[in-house]
Amino acid sequence: MLAFSCLGVLAGPVNAADLIEAAPEPPAVPPVGEVNEVHDWSGFYAGLHAGYLTGQTDLDWYTPGNPVNNLGPFDFSSAFGGAHAGVNWQKDSFVLGVEAALDYTPFSGGENGGLTTFKTFNARFEGKYMASLEGRAGLAMDKLLLYVTAGGAYLNASVRDTVLDVSQDYNLWGYTLGGGAEFAVTEKDSLRLDYKYAEFGQKFQDFNGAYQQALNPRFHMIGVGFSHKF
Repeated sequence: MLAFSCLGVLAGPVNAADLIEAAPEPPAVPPVGEVNEVHDWSGFYAGLHAGYLTGQTDLDWYTPGNPVNNLGPFDFSSAFGGAHAGVNWQKDSFVLGVEAALDYTPFSGGENGGLTTFKTFNARFEGKYMASLEGRAGLAMDKLLLYVTAGGAYLNASVRDTVLDVSQDYNLWGYTLGGGAEFAVTEKDSLRLDYKYAEFGQKFQDFNGAYQQALNPRFHMIGVGFSHKF
């Protein structure tokens, strides 16, 4: 009987300990090198881009005392390429920026027509280069940036008359609207895909002293690019 009592006394503490729940283990702290940081889009950057453009222009001409005649619209298209540089400021998920770009735009388009002075008329509208300065506003989702753009643009182009074998340069001012997506592949480097619409106002100017003519080109540009942040 005494033996059973001793066994009961010894078993008592063991059963009580079994009823006490084990304290949960504290969560493991990840190594410092594995901490995920949200990508920061702020800072200066520069890069290269290329793509394809397609558009139209009207070609209006007149001689003094005669009504304005229209030849066109002329369709044109070409590849383009250039460089860009800008700066971004980020606040929470919102990104604002300014970007300048310079593009080589070797497009060409033309159409045969008739003039009262000449038997035939063959006008070629040819692009040279375009410069733009745009504002950017975007929404950042870590490494992905979705943005829209708007700004001013300058286009240098020419009209070539193959009948007279002369050409006239045009300096045209206009605007751009667009948008795109940019993805950060590293902390400093990113890739982009974007679209831009450009339109330039009509400008009459003297052509070789023979008559006045004007252009109003507008075109669509889609391209890809690479940027490096400093």
